[in-house]
Amino acid sequence: MLKKRKTAGYSLIEILVGIALMGSSLVAVAGVYPFATAHIQAMGNRIFVIQQAQSKMETIKSMSYKILLEDYAIPDAMMEQNPLEDTGKNKFEGYKFSASFQEKDKNLIHIKVQITWNEENAYGKYTKDKTYVLDGYKSQIDM
Repeated sequence: MLKKRKTAGYSLIEILVGIALMGSSLVAVAGVYPFATAHIQAMGNRIFVIQQAQSKMETIKSMSYKILLEDYAIPDAMMEQNPLEDTGKNKFEGYKFSASFQEKDKNLIHIKVQITWNEENAYGKYTKDKTYVLDGYKSQIDM
């Protein structure tokens, strides 16, 4: 009488097919990794720029209305920094800061803060200048 063989377990072909499928999925994930890393870095740069622009705007707004009016709210007057410096005097190469001022009304100055930086795509194939603009106003309060 013939005995039946147990067929529990996987054949060699099944194991090789499984390894091939796992290998191809790992290659696909590895191809996305550089793009995702560059995207995360770009978002970090943008958050940094927004924070610096807000900081510069608050620094300008803390100046007296009279100083802004007499020193900056005149034709062709600008405040510039290249490279960008934060309040702790740390310099950030590749980031340029500028602010322009315009007297809108007798008691109102329009402030435009602009930060420009160079951003690369995910694979470093091209770079593009990016600009973040923040508008604000300084008013004179009569007491």
